[in-house]
Amino acid sequence: MLRKPLIWIFSIFLIAFTTSCGNAIDKLENKINQITEKAEKLDSLMNTELDKIIQLDSLINKETLQLERIDSLLQKSTNKFDSIANEKIRQLEKITN
Repeated sequence: MLRKPLIWIFSIFLIAFTTSCGNAIDKLENKINQITEKAEKLDSLMNTELDKIIQLDSLINKETLQLERIDSLLQKSTNKFDSIANEKIRQLEKITN
């Protein structure tokens, strides 16, 4: 007699435990899905920002090359100007001496 109520109580406990575990597993799967979705969004954002950095780096390299060309032209012009100025100074010195 005592066996039937114990089996009955044990069965109810087992069903409740199984249902509770099923709910916990569902909640865990939902949390894992949310984390996965957030990780994918973060990955996408990181890729977008990395692309922007790569584009900016490329632009900086192009501008650096342009500045180097301008600097070279400026240096050549300065050398020519100095050469012309020095020649004129020598000619003036010849005239005045």
